[in-house]
Amino acid sequence: MIDTVRLVLGEYELNEPISFLEEVGARIKIDKYKSYGNKLVGWLDNMRIEIKERRLWIEGSLSKYANGHNVYGMKYEDIKGAIESLSNRLGVPLYEARVTRIDIAETFEMKEEVPLYLKRLMYLDGFNHNGFNPNCVYFLKDSKKKELQLCFYNKTKEIIDEKGRRRNLIIDGQYDFLVKNKLLEAHLLRYELRILNVRKVFRHVIRCYDLFSADFYSDLVELWQDMYEKVGKRFDLKENIEMQNWNGVSDLKRFCLEICTISAYGEIKEMIEDAYRMGKEGKAKKMSLQNKSNMLREMRKAKEVAEKKFANDSLIEELNKKVDDTCKEQVISLEMSNISLLE
Repeated sequence: MIDTVRLVLGEYELNEPISFLEEVGARIKIDKYKSYGNKLVGWLDNMRIEIKERRLWIEGSLSKYANGHNVYGMKYEDIKGAIESLSNRLGVPLYEARVTRIDIAETFEMKEEVPLYLKRLMYLDGFNHNGFNPNCVYFLKDSKKKELQLCFYNKTKEIIDEKGRRRNLIIDGQYDFLVKNKLLEAHLLRYELRILNVRKVFRHVIRCYDLFSADFYSDLVELWQDMYEKVGKRFDLKENIEMQNWNGVSDLKRFCLEICTISAYGEIKEMIEDAYRMGKEGKAKKMSLQNKSNMLREMRKAKEVAEKKFANDSLIEELNKKVDDTCKEQVISLEMSNISLLE
């Protein structure tokens, strides 16, 4: 599940002195347009390498580096091998490198077209929605320091579009993988959790050797699932109306409130907060703190009821199951790895 990583290492952190400019510079394909003075920028396969002020930065998809593609996630047991390969090819021990970014991701083959699922991912408290794009939904942290980002997108379309933009590319591992596995027509939905500030999220420095620690990997998988479950989802209105057994106007009103909490909970919550604030500032009719609390509590209760009542929406339930099954598979993989180490 680990995909993109960003590693940072200083020469002073090594047990034996190594000049990054001399040692690493001789082993990578240098970008002469971005390299100048004591700054060196280049590539080792798909991994971007930068050396500046006796520091080494490495960033890129570990899965692409090891497998030639990142259509599906990298297995836990392959992470250590990928890091060791990077270390050997760069001539630098990377185990003590600080990890400043980690992307945890998986791609699911869905029954229906990807946009049908994406338009049901509505809100996430504390995050901004990027607005509806039929093939991509982002949730961006609502702060200046964006330590977390969630991204759901159409993986098939991304790869085909990239192939079209880079027609002169002789080898395209992503596209070739789709062709080889007959996935060009598949509905591939990818969910990525991007941890852009690892130290802030985990509250301590994460080193490269933590990437192949079963305990830390388990924490990553748990966070990936937890953030998905916090995303507010819109259920299929037509299916839900057909399931209702109304017996009067009060049932209709209750149903309408439940639908509102599912489809626009974040927006309505924000409107209530704005109305309370504007009332305090004398810009609108004053709302008491008690009334605000009652309205928010009623919204939460309706949302909880609605999520339980409409949990069997076919498309959302399919995506929920894909995420849940992936997490279970990861737990089994960790257990099997631990058993093999003990034998």
